[in-house]
Amino acid sequence: MSRRNFVASLVCFTCVLLFFYLEQLRGAKAVEFTKTWSTDFKNKPEIIKFNDEYLAVVVHKNLINLTSIDGVQKYACKFSIPPNRTVGLLSHPMVLGNGKLVVHVWAMDSNWIPGSKDLIGIWDLFIIFDPHDCSSTMTIEKDTDSMRYELQQVIPYHDKFDLFYREHTNRRVPSGRTSLGPRRFNDKGKRIAMIGYLLGPEHAMVDMKIGSLKPNDASEGYFLANLSGDQKTMLLRYLDSNFREPREIKVLPRLSAFSFDESDVKDSLCYSQFEKVPNNQDSAQREKRWVLKCDFFDRKYPDQQTTVKLSDQPESHFDKSRFSVSILPDDSRVVLLEFKVSHLNESYNYEYYLQRVYNNGTTADERLLVATYTNDRAGQMRLVSLGEAEVCVIFMNNLETSYNVMLSILASLSDDVTNVKGKCIKMFS
Repeated sequence: MSRRNFVASLVCFTCVLLFFYLEQLRGAKAVEFTKTWSTDFKNKPEIIKFNDEYLAVVVHKNLINLTSIDGVQKYACKFSIPPNRTVGLLSHPMVLGNGKLVVHVWAMDSNWIPGSKDLIGIWDLFIIFDPHDCSSTMTIEKDTDSMRYELQQVIPYHDKFDLFYREHTNRRVPSGRTSLGPRRFNDKGKRIAMIGYLLGPEHAMVDMKIGSLKPNDASEGYFLANLSGDQKTMLLRYLDSNFREPREIKVLPRLSAFSFDESDVKDSLCYSQFEKVPNNQDSAQREKRWVLKCDFFDRKYPDQQTTVKLSDQPESHFDKSRFSVSILPDDSRVVLLEFKVSHLNESYNYEYYLQRVYNNGTTADERLLVATYTNDRAGQMRLVSLGEAEVCVIFMNNLETSYNVMLSILASLSDDVTNVKGKCIKMFS
């Protein structure tokens, strides 16, 4: 090989190495965090927004604790437990417009012995309380056949709330789980009759997600996503304040996962689905890859929407059910993404990025790498906005929680420790 050819080959080889190096760094811009923390909680907390501050809610025995997301004690209230009941497995906390909180916990028969062949009794408990005045705290027990149904979603209003349930195992529908609801209660725990509403208990839906367009207020209606009757497509619709007059705004292939933004106004939707995209090596060939997209809706003109494609990845590189969305002060969004990166030695990492998305469909040039987990993945992840363009990524890791109700309750009764890590960043100044 001549000297000239050798130099040319060396330059080409160097360029190739540089290209792959830059590709690896793409989106891995150095991040300067405004705050980081790591806190251990007894039992798994849930995150809520209360008085313009994000708090962690934890139930331990007959005590509800509210702390800052980095573990500083804020409020605590005791609640009564019905006789022969043991509580655990906190879920679906909600803040009513009048300042009261409603927290759902599973309750089980305290006389039941693990390993026993006797059927275990499981009930829903709802603790309604005012963090500023614990004297008004009440515990409401609902027998909802909890071995068959589980609480799926909640919608809080000013002084009442809706509960949506779904079946654990749906024997009538080949796939998907049927949602039932809503069941409406006031802040005293009394059932409110719902007559003439479109989504009454007789209108079961499969894999439904719903939210009010205004916080604690149904006056502008709801945004609804659910599987169609043939379960092949996902329907996105607006409903009025009585869950009636549905207006279809989009039909999508059945989605493996989707996420509304975490803002007060749920007008953006991110989702993943399989699509055939051109092969990187041969544009004439097409391969199936996971594609992550976000839609931005205008509530006044719902037929007009902006769609932005964030990523397409081989299935092994993208966990299709793991992303979170939040809104920024300038109405742009930030999306938390999880990628699985496999290595030649069969090890792998999970990498977590923040991607800023503008309303016109463009994205920031670089993703921000905020965390890496080696040979493991983060537990529950959450993205919250603190205002003034500051967002926090929250990871929760504890003992693996079973999807079986009974085993989940037993795990929560064992005082297992949940570690909560947080990292905050200013998306722009």
